[in-house]
Amino acid sequence: NHLMDRTRVLIADDNAQSAHRLGDSLTQERYLCEIAPGGDKALDVVRHFACDIVICDVRMAGMSEFELLDQIKNLHPRLPVIVGSDKTSILEQIEAVKHGAFQYLEKPFNNDDLLGFIVQATANPGRGGGDAPTSKPAGFSQR
Repeated sequence: NHLMDRTRVLIADDNAQSAHRLGDSLTQERYLCEIAPGGDKALDVVRHFACDIVICDVRMAGMSEFELLDQIKNLHPRLPVIVGSDKTSILEQIEAVKHGAFQYLEKPFNNDDLLGFIVQATANPGRGGGDAPTSKPAGFSQR
């Protein structure tokens, strides 16, 4: 099945316009994308569907800074997470890595940089969703 071979990306961002723009861009690159409009929804997706990588905002409504990242890493320590923020600082970048982020990028994302990091993060299957739930990607849209 060609859907099973495609990388499944969870985009967690409470800015719907930004999330959909990123999802559309990644879908054009042949990624399966699911958008979670908030931290709780993102955690539901991570708990119940196999995803290969998560791209999330550092600050999600109703959560403290890095709380979503911490909870994802608690559930699936090897699941790569790319964290983005529109208010970047060196200290925040260091903190993101300490909390387990694969990469920390300034928003809006540079597509070439982001695509490169997605490829790097998912190149080794053991680093991706290897310890994530094994259910079918039913929660992931084809767009």
